[in-house]
Amino acid sequence: MPILSCSETDCQRKPLSRGMCSTHYSYWHRAHNGRSYKVYAKACAYCSEPFTTTTKRVIFCSLACAQRDRNGWSRSKAIVKYVPTRKPQPVIHVRTTNRMTAGACRVCGTYFVSFNTDVTCSIECHQVKRREVAHAAKQRRRALKREAYIAPVFRKKVFESDGYRCHICNKLTKKTAKVPHPMAPTLDHLVPLAKGGTHEPVNCRTAHFICNSTKGDRLAGDQLLLFAI
Repeated sequence: MPILSCSETDCQRKPLSRGMCSTHYSYWHRAHNGRSYKVYAKACAYCSEPFTTTTKRVIFCSLACAQRDRNGWSRSKAIVKYVPTRKPQPVIHVRTTNRMTAGACRVCGTYFVSFNTDVTCSIECHQVKRREVAHAAKQRRRALKREAYIAPVFRKKVFESDGYRCHICNKLTKKTAKVPHPMAPTLDHLVPLAKGGTHEPVNCRTAHFICNSTKGDRLAGDQLLLFAI
């Protein structure tokens, strides 16, 4: 007739070797080989029954108790409740001042006050600022491909310093026009990037879109040929 339980006293666990369960067999094996071990007396975290173990991490007396605790059947979890140590205090809402931004708009120069960290006074100026940033990035990429010297260039400052006058035909450009309008103001390099020019304010001038397109990569001395075409 097979043995149904461990041969040790008050142990109902299934025997695995020499008629003992895994825990008691470990005790016997260590003692048989002359090795000492420390036994910890604990209470099962699920059924609260006392048991002994040789490791500090074990908190259940059997695998069945560990499985039931993992499935949410633990008695200890049902008994333990949160007891507040002090009376909860009422929530007090404190009104704080919002952070505000004030200054001159970087597009039109109008003084403004905003509750956000803005640098422009309106949506229209913000869109103009975004177009300027995108165009400046495009110009820098062109200069980087030519391995040219790069310095910060602002189109609006160049246009204002030239009075919105084309340096090729010496006629005024149309401020409100946009490319590909032939009279739209564009940024032109006196010494083209293809001929070793640099991307800096000294080498940039205002030009009509049609004049800039016709000039191409010619030097400043070749501009008189445009009027002969």
